[in-house]
This record gives sequence, structure tokens and C-alpha cells, in this order.
Amino acid sequence: MTEVQPDNDVLTNAGWQRLLTAARRKLERTGGELTGSIGITNPTDAERRVVIGITGRHRSAEVTRLQVDLLELDRALYASYQQGLLATLTPDGPLHNRPAQQADEESAKAVSLADAQQRCVRHRDEPWFIQWLEQLSTDGTATRLIRRDDRNLLGQAAEVLNRLPADGVPIPVLAEQATGNTKALAGTPLETLVLRALALRDAVPAPVNRVLRMSRLPSQRAIRSAMPHRRCSICRGCVR
Repeated sequence: MTEVQPDNDVLTNAGWQRLLTAARRKLERTGGELTGSIGITNPTDAERRVVIGITGRHRSAEVTRLQVDLLELDRALYASYQQGLLATLTPDGPLHNRPAQQADEESAKAVSLADAQQRCVRHRDEPWFIQWLEQLSTDGTATRLIRRDDRNLLGQAAEVLNRLPADGVPIPVLAEQATGNTKALAGTPLETLVLRALALRDAVPAPVNRVLRMSRLPSQRAIRSAMPHRRCSICRGCVR
């Protein structure tokens, strides 16, 4: 069977464009199911004529909202352009299957959080660590990391926390031991994750700017030069 190429008329026709945009959003929310209807508000004359042609029902110029069943839209496209709704929308890019994507993200999030728990044997049963994982799960942090393909940061943060307290260990050394990168805890998203956990551990607010982060997680130079009686918030034992 010869594949029918999308007709440029329907893709560029002003009467169709908002209908097709609304149909794409609807199909992406439902995983591509041709169920339900779509609507457009304050339709133009061109849109009103297209909807009349699709439904076979007259719409007056005073109507402020037009509604069309997806099945009606699909049949009208087949009749006029020899291709259905799904094929018509394909040239604008593949449809996103939002339900499937959400399910995949939830699965990946569960795996990443479970992995982080397993990699912090020392603290995984402590209330602050459990609360930290719960916050990452519910506030969208874990999901954002997965969408950025940074899910490994959760496990790395757990590796850092599992090594605490690390009395006398400079931060770059601790970072290398946990991640293989001496700069992994120097102004990075990983540093932010670790400091959030430590804020819960110490019952203090999480640092919101670079100055506060540096006061909680100092550099090796700061460790060596600051007051000897103060302690690093991450190691609790290294002198600052």
C-alpha cells in the first residue's frame, strides 16, 4: 500500500490549525485514543465553516465556542484528505504519549529512590534520611533529575551521606571517594542534594544561596584556614 503523504492544505489552512492543535493536546493526554471532544473559543469565520463541514450542523456567527468529537474530526479528514487525524498530525512531530511517559517516569523514580536507600546503609533507617527521600519524591526533584537524565545524582548523594561523619576528610577527597570526581561537591546539583539532607539531619533551613552553601560545605582551603573550633556541617569533624 502506498503511504499517503499529509496534505499541506489542512496543515496550513487557518480554519484547521487551532482544531488540530487542540486535537494534538487531547491525544497526548489520552495516549492517542480517539475519544471525547475538543473545543475552540471565539472562533473565526474560517473555523466556523470548517466545523460546520465536519459536523454537518450549522453554527451561527454568534456562537462563542465550537466543539467537535475526535471521531468526527478523524472521519472528516479521511473524507477530505484520505488520511486520519493521527497521520495528519505526524508531520508536526510524533505525538507524546503522556500517560506512558508519566508511568515510565514514576517507575524510574521508584528505582532511583530505592537505589539511593540501598547505597546509604549507615543512615537509611534514620528519620532525617527517610524524610529527605520523601521530599525528593514529592516535591518534583526526583522527577526533574530523571527528565534531565541525572538520576545517578540520587545514588551519588546517598554515597556521600553513607560516608558521614567523615572526620578530618577534606571535601574534595570525600567527593572523589563517593563519586570519582574531586569537584562533585563544589557548587553542583549534587552538593545541593547533600546539603538538603544535612539540613534535615541538623534541623536547620536548607541553604538558599552560594554564601550559605559555602558556610555549610566549605572548600579545602576554608577547612584549613577558618577557626579551628568550628566544624564543617557535612563532615561534622573536619576543622573549618
